[in-house]
Amino acid sequence: MRQKQFRPRAFTLIELLVVIAIIGVLVALLLPAIAAAREAGRNVACKNNLRQFGVGMNVYADNNGGYFCSGAWDWRRDGAMTEVGWVADLVNQGIPVGKMLCPTNNLKSNEKVGDLLGLTASSDGVICGINIAGRPPYQNPDGSVTVGPCWLIVNDPTTYAPGSEARRKLIEEEVIKKNYNTNYSSSWFLSRSAVKLDANGNLSPQIPGCKSSVKERINTVGPLNRRRSDAGLQPTSNIALLGDASPGDVVEAVLQQRLGDIEAGERLAETMCDGPVLNSTMLHPVFPVGTPFQGPNGWLATWNSTLQDTRDFQAVHGGGKGTATINILMADSSVKVFTDRNGDGFLNPGFDPLKFTGQGIIGYQDAEVELPPSEFFAGWSLDKSQKGNLDRQ
Repeated sequence: MRQKQFRPRAFTLIELLVVIAIIGVLVALLLPAIAAAREAGRNVACKNNLRQFGVGMNVYADNNGGYFCSGAWDWRRDGAMTEVGWVADLVNQGIPVGKMLCPTNNLKSNEKVGDLLGLTASSDGVICGINIAGRPPYQNPDGSVTVGPCWLIVNDPTTYAPGSEARRKLIEEEVIKKNYNTNYSSSWFLSRSAVKLDANGNLSPQIPGCKSSVKERINTVGPLNRRRSDAGLQPTSNIALLGDASPGDVVEAVLQQRLGDIEAGERLAETMCDGPVLNSTMLHPVFPVGTPFQGPNGWLATWNSTLQDTRDFQAVHGGGKGTATINILMADSSVKVFTDRNGDGFLNPGFDPLKFTGQGIIGYQDAEVELPPSEFFAGWSLDKSQKGNLDRQ
């Protein structure tokens, strides 16, 4: 009698499909967790970057009269970008800022790097009292000579003409590859700290042919120092220094030529928040001659109604709408986290889009305050005394 041969039972097609479906469900469940874990790691890296920048700024202050930096990282407003501005200050101390980009932010460089190429709208115009060339060539102790890239661009405009390969390569080699780069934006207080005003409450000085703005160095007292931050209206834990940057304006913040691994056409980050502005215009106040200092129609009341324009900061971390967050370095070297609760991408200190009377939209979706006054100072002045000419005799 023949013995019956045993054959192992195979999967049926339906069973195979069920197994595949189960695996698909498990993968679908795991992917968000993996993505969340990766973002958590990137978020920690961003906070660590900001803390190291805070340490570097305090070291800089120790050696430079208490100033946290030398100014904004802005070629045409502050000067040569390998010598002036908070990025240059830190890189020249040995902190590789260009290697310490926020890993979550998809912006890979700064709009002012784009200006160096000479191909954007903001690379044109009058420069008022700013040394954009920087330090002249100088000899090092070993006998070599250092010549800054901005010096070459300004003093050899034929070789380094806008759009030329020589200029592109110079910026790539001497700026980007030497870590003069960032995708963080400075606060207005860090770079400008206070406005200069005349008796009518207007920005001072008014120089013919020069633009007047709360962002211009000539109309402000310059970068923040410890004296102003420590003795001001607010605790240093409420004074912002740096934060995750938002994209710059299209006319000046699209890279025109490739720089290293940053491709032409990529959007670039804002360099500095715009400072105190009126809700109605999103511009700084302007007054007619003879405007009094005090009273309901005085210029002090108007300046007191301004808020810091924080649209150059962006909530890049975290989850979906209503849960994204921003990391902001404060003057006490702490890093605070604020949530974009309405999902518009910005952090609102108190602006109401319905009160804006200009053209277009301001970006803030509603009037919900996402930067509370108890945690973030959004006023126009850190100074305690605002007495004007009340004691004049």
